[in-house]
Amino acid sequence: MKIRMKVKHLVLTVAAMVVLVFLLSVVVLPQIELYVAEKKLANGEAEGKAQLMEAIDSTILPSQRWEKIQEYMIDGDITNRFDLYVGPSMWHGGTRVEGTRFTWKEKLPYLQDYVENGPINGYLATVAQEIASYYLRENNPEKAEEVLLNTADRFAPSQHLGFWNELMIKRIKLAMSYSDFDKAKEYIEEMNNSTTSDDYYVRAEVTTLKAEIIVREGRLEEGYEELMDAMEEYESHWAQEREEWAEEDIDLPINDKIENTIVYEQMESLKRRLERELSNGSQSIVNVSGQVIREDGRPIENAGVFLREENLVNRSIGDDEPYQVLTDENGMFEIEGVVPGSYQVFIGLMFEDIDGYTWPVDRDDWIVIDGSEDIKYSVTLQPLIEIKRPINNQNITDHDVHFAWEEVEGADYYNLNLGLQYESGGGVSVGFKEYISGNETKVPVEEIYNKRVGILMGDEEDYKYAHSVLGFMNPHNQISWSVEAYTKDGKLITRSNGYRLQEKTIGNLPFFNLKGRELTEADQLLLDGKVEQALEMYIEKYEENPDDIHSLQMIPRLIGIKGDGTFDSRQKLALPYTKELAERTGSPDYIYDVADYYYSRNSWDSYNRWYERYMDSVNRPDLSSYNQGNRASALLKQGKVEDSIPLFKEAMKKDNSHRFVGNWLAAELYIGSSFENVLKIAEEYPDRSYIGYREQRTDWVQIISHMEKERQEVPEYQQQLRKVLEMYFQGVDRDIDEWLSSTEEETMKDFVMALKRVDN
Repeated sequence: MKIRMKVKHLVLTVAAMVVLVFLLSVVVLPQIELYVAEKKLANGEAEGKAQLMEAIDSTILPSQRWEKIQEYMIDGDITNRFDLYVGPSMWHGGTRVEGTRFTWKEKLPYLQDYVENGPINGYLATVAQEIASYYLRENNPEKAEEVLLNTADRFAPSQHLGFWNELMIKRIKLAMSYSDFDKAKEYIEEMNNSTTSDDYYVRAEVTTLKAEIIVREGRLEEGYEELMDAMEEYESHWAQEREEWAEEDIDLPINDKIENTIVYEQMESLKRRLERELSNGSQSIVNVSGQVIREDGRPIENAGVFLREENLVNRSIGDDEPYQVLTDENGMFEIEGVVPGSYQVFIGLMFEDIDGYTWPVDRDDWIVIDGSEDIKYSVTLQPLIEIKRPINNQNITDHDVHFAWEEVEGADYYNLNLGLQYESGGGVSVGFKEYISGNETKVPVEEIYNKRVGILMGDEEDYKYAHSVLGFMNPHNQISWSVEAYTKDGKLITRSNGYRLQEKTIGNLPFFNLKGRELTEADQLLLDGKVEQALEMYIEKYEENPDDIHSLQMIPRLIGIKGDGTFDSRQKLALPYTKELAERTGSPDYIYDVADYYYSRNSWDSYNRWYERYMDSVNRPDLSSYNQGNRASALLKQGKVEDSIPLFKEAMKKDNSHRFVGNWLAAELYIGSSFENVLKIAEEYPDRSYIGYREQRTDWVQIISHMEKERQEVPEYQQQLRKVLEMYFQGVDRDIDEWLSSTEEETMKDFVMALKRVDN
């Protein structure tokens, strides 16, 4: 059989095949390659990165090219300049998979192409600023400025004024970062000449930068005046704008408060710093310098170093940090023009910088700058402790758990921590044993079961967390553990938990499972979310068999659901069961709970008995700073004021948060110490306990200073103060509330109200 085909049909067929091949090679195959690369990146496969760059460089659509640069080299990459931010009071970051993030060497050509030829949008301004920061790190400020100016030229001010202003402000900040204040002032003048009063937000940003420059030049009072003028102008324009909106029936944005704007927050922060120092008569600024290295002396280059004042340390680190620099090739850094105050150092690291290491910094590690001299402060990363047993999800059915780890040179004792990874997701970690003298310890399983990790109150919303209350007694929960090494004076040397990302640093996995018990029927009810039924069954089982320690342990964890939702009612309901647990187990945790119950009710005879039992039960050479401050407060409230003072003094030296300093000040004032001496104590031990515990900072220095002035104007001030302090010591809340509502001594009132927050 012969097939005949006309020439024109043959030509059409060949043409169709050519088109098909073209479509396959130019459209379809690049899309397949792009899909495969993205899939690998999503799975954390490092080779996906190279394949993605090949796909971007291939013949994918131009719009796709910019989209993929945005998605993989800008979003979540530029906006988080470091994988991890580490500081005394907070760690954050740490979500990317090792090997999938683009290095600057890899992405710089794409980002440069983006600023030169990419779409004109917010990404363009962001990329330009980050490239400028990169060139600054490379000691090339001229190139940094060139990128900003060239990108600004792409934005027509009439259409993209916001982005144009953003780039020009970045130019000022760059000049400030390498301390070329003359150039920064020149740029500020240019911006002031190019903006109008309608641009009041931008003008506030620029004037705040000008005030910072003046301060960093050492002229604090002049900088303060510049700042106050800027704040007054900003507040005026803000109010005027809202009046105009009201006349035009324009709805206000949600949470439209002036203090919620970033620039006003920055102005307030600078204002507080300057007022504090000017009130002390200070006109000095200092430099803070140091080095970021590993324990073996290897420097960490291009690490971020952030000097953060007290009111910032609980917030995520942003681009607007007032004091930030990068380390050089030797890990060295210097932050210039720092106003006196209390600061914490945070560092920004890439995963490869901290892989297998940790920064053993105390939560209350502070740099206190008084303006008298420059400060030296260095960061040394220490190798993580290698753990030996139990490891790698070992199932334990014995009556004891044997923990062991490598010995750390210079360690006088170790603390052991436990963690839970819940079957349903999430987890929690708790301190478990302290002052372990060697590098191993054997612990009865029952002691682990005793460790409480949570309780339920009266809020049914909490029932969804009911599974967590079973804690270490749930055989389906995976348990983790870690260890910390300390010197005899309580200085942390290193720890076992940290980032381990490569095969050589991963080592043994710190997980094990307790498989020595089965879930009871009540346990299963609890895990099923039937909390009330579970509690009733635990109570029933315990009443049937008083030796059922498990049911007895679970009752105080759940009994709060029968209360009114307050901790006080939960304590009352739990007390008889907690007492029984304390008697049966001898656990310091249960004994302390009973002592704390009597402390909160000023039942001092009972408190003292249980406190003595607690001291006999703990394995430590001395009191923790918290317990020492708490004990001093107990003596104070029992009327043993002079006995409390030495304990307060010791507690303050141990605890840099100075949580109980307010009670110490009250004790000193009560025994007749001069306001001058009390003020010195407040200055030496500033209250930082609000960080991580309370939202409100108590400025005892300010309160005591104002009380001294108030005292001079009010007859019999000391007698009135002593009387109200007696009410506070005795816990007579009703009398205190009556006094607070009737007194005319406003600063004394502030002092007493602040005292009421000390124990909360």
